[in-house]
Amino acid sequence: MPNNQPATTQTTPVSPNSTKAKSSGVNKFLVIVLFMMTALLFFVVGAFALWFFQDKLPDKLRFSPSPSPLVQASAEPEVSPEEMVPSPQVSAAPQASPEIPAKSDLELLREAFATKYSHTLAETEVNIGKQAGPYVSGGIHFSGEMGGGWFLAYKGADGWIIVADGNGTVPCEAIEPYDFPVDMVPECWDDSTSTLITR
Repeated sequence: MPNNQPATTQTTPVSPNSTKAKSSGVNKFLVIVLFMMTALLFFVVGAFALWFFQDKLPDKLRFSPSPSPLVQASAEPEVSPEEMVPSPQVSAAPQASPEIPAKSDLELLREAFATKYSHTLAETEVNIGKQAGPYVSGGIHFSGEMGGGWFLAYKGADGWIIVADGNGTVPCEAIEPYDFPVDMVPECWDDSTSTLITR
């Protein structure tokens, strides 16, 4: 005969340890999500700050409309302290001082670029493409680097001034104070109007 008693289901009691394990897993998940959200927030704020302040950061490749000379033209040699000690004179006859060869424009430009970009003279390669009076255009390349760039320089009373250099277009505001010849710089980029100007 069948048993007419209602079937009872057995429930296992929930232990407090299994509840802690579930809440601990949820807490770890929340901590990881919170950490990732914080890292993402820092990244976004940093990227925005970099974008916002990019024109205020120092930039070695940035030009200045009125740059200062990097190399002074000088015919006087550098004298070490040992050479400053007078040597004994044997005769009283006046001696002619040896002629010190003046550095070429190419050497002075190499020194200017090596100083500007913190390279040695051996790493610095300068080619003069055109030279018209105090104006020079040419190419610059540093050993160990993939490419090079163009440059414009002006020789003033204090020596060579690197007016502009880079890989893009020539900025108009950089060359205006120096009045570069049109055949040397036929066009330039005007930042204020964002247009290419034919000179």
